[in-house]
Amino acid sequence: MCTYSMIADQFVKTPWVPQVIPTYIHPEYVEKWKFDQLEQKVRQMEEFLRAAKKYDDENGEPECELETKKEAIRALAKEWGVEINLP
Repeated sequence: MCTYSMIADQFVKTPWVPQVIPTYIHPEYVEKWKFDQLEQKVRQMEEFLRAAKKYDDENGEPECELETKKEAIRALAKEWGVEINLP
């Protein structure tokens, strides 16, 4: 099973945004601590996806991460003003 794809699904299909932060935020429109909280969540998501990719590679799992999922995650992070680099 492709772990990367399963982890990506959790971020693409599940609303995981902290309750205190609207989905249209940008750093200049929100209190710093709220933005920092959101940025931490995005960084955590990126870390989970990197670990999943490493696990898949080490266990001979197929390259099954869909570019559509990656694009959805990138778009979400960009909307929030957070730059990410997915594997």
